[in-house]
Amino acid sequence: MSPHPQPWHKPLSVFPPQSRNSGQQGDMDGARRLGRMARLLSIVSIILGTIIIVLYISLMHPINLGAM
Repeated sequence: MSPHPQPWHKPLSVFPPQSRNSGQQGDMDGARRLGRMARLLSIVSIILGTIIIVLYISLMHPINLGAM
């Protein structure tokens, strides 16, 4: 079994080092492109993670408004 079974782990761990390597090799356009992709994937994963946590909490622990 893989130590990281999440399907999004691979793309998130590939782009930052590729961006750094492109920058070190002088490919600034490639480094910027890969850096933007890494930032976009990070933002999307944070948003999706937050949505999943909120949905889990709201479905597992519903607020009982009738008790007020």
